Amino acid sequence: MPEIPVTSLDPRMQKQVENARFAMDRGNTEYTINICEEILRKAPGCIQVRRLLRAAQRRIFKTKNRFVAKATAAITTLPLVLKASGKVKKDPEAALDLAERALNADPTNVAALKIIAQAARKLELPETVVFAHEAIREAAPNNIQNLFALGEAYIEAKQPEDALHVGEALLKLKPGEGRAQELIKNASVAQSIHSGKWESDSGTFRDKLRDESTAVSIEQSNKVVTSEEMTRRLIEETKAKVKAEPNNLNYYRSLVQQYKAIGELDAAIEWLDKARELPSGAADSNLEKQRADLELQKLERKLSELEKKLALEPENAEVKAAVDQQRMELQEARLQQASNLVHKYPNDNNYRYELGRLYFERGMIDEAIQQFQASQRNPKLRFSSLSYLGSCFMEKGLFDLAVQQLESAKGELSQMDDLKKETIYQLAVCYEKMGQPEKALEHYKTIYSSDIGFRDVAEKINTVSSKKEG
Repeated sequence: MPEIPVTSLDPRMQKQVENARFAMDRGNTEYTINICEEILRKAPGCIQVRRLLRAAQRRIFKTKNRFVAKATAAITTLPLVLKASGKVKKDPEAALDLAERALNADPTNVAALKIIAQAARKLELPETVVFAHEAIREAAPNNIQNLFALGEAYIEAKQPEDALHVGEALLKLKPGEGRAQELIKNASVAQSIHSGKWESDSGTFRDKLRDESTAVSIEQSNKVVTSEEMTRRLIEETKAKVKAEPNNLNYYRSLVQQYKAIGELDAAIEWLDKARELPSGAADSNLEKQRADLELQKLERKLSELEKKLALEPENAEVKAAVDQQRMELQEARLQQASNLVHKYPNDNNYRYELGRLYFERGMIDEAIQQFQASQRNPKLRFSSLSYLGSCFMEKGLFDLAVQQLESAKGELSQMDDLKKETIYQLAVCYEKMGQPEKALEHYKTIYSSDIGFRDVAEKINTVSSKKEG
């Protein structure tokens, strides 16, 4: 079952899509949902309609009390999710429909989104698989298993560059993770194949290759890459492509990723520098950021080696001093990199957020406040920035200002997860410091009712209650 654009639907259904979009603009989201569901039952491969449906679901969800809505949805949608799960293998179209009905109640329902991905894969709808895993990532950004699945989905959907970014994100979460390195290798291979135009609509791919040796190489590239030898073979092939097309930036990017995959960071940096010398690479800020990241990775690798040595020789004062020195150098390098990027790209709030976080870790609170006040303008960074601002003001003893930031952060979190619990906990601490035990107790009890084992909240309730009575 192929994925199809709206323009490939029959004229009557195209008109329905127009009506659904018009209803969305007018605020009639319920009608939009009904129409989209009807269309997707007949054409489940229309990703544009599925995106419109998701936008309508989210708009309705935002109007509700999210905590209450999620709690209610967890109960009411369970039968739908269980039924959909049982239909994935034998009737994936029905599974898609049931999962979407569950998402009407809660578009962040990870279980339902997983079913969307599984059923779409069964129906050979790669863009829909990607769409589902992207939605899971938005709801649970540090879900490791989903990130692996998303990276693989990007490769299947012929989006190798996105897969590379996911692989890099995984390595930041789990440095040295073998599966993440393998994902990067596979994505690099796919990128090389795609940029080399090995695939097309007509003829077999062997017909497009010049000799049997290259055919074998590309066949192997399409399989899971598990050996350094294969990666080195790909490196040599990519170098040949660079020689034939010296201004093709994609080949340079591939070489950087391939060298990273086998751990040769100096070679990766060398090719990154060559990429930045190209007209198309000179103005690419991502290349500059990537180079700085590679330099940091070198320092991190050296620190990791020293820490392993210290683990074997814990009483070795010389090794301990070397570890301390390396940690300091790494911290300084991170701070310098972030500072340089903010200086060069002052309107990029991602860089400001990272610099603020590093300032906070160094105890440079005033400097951190300045950066977080700027980075909160980015909607994706707003919550984290507000939380950090609250922590900054707490460090300075300005508890009333901390409360303002933390209350804003609390209001923007719908799910009672660890992030929200931590925010509420910090609010309670602020109210304690301000001599307002009633409000502190109220916030501690909010956490207690959701998670009795969170930090020392049970003990806090007893302590604050005693103070209040006294």
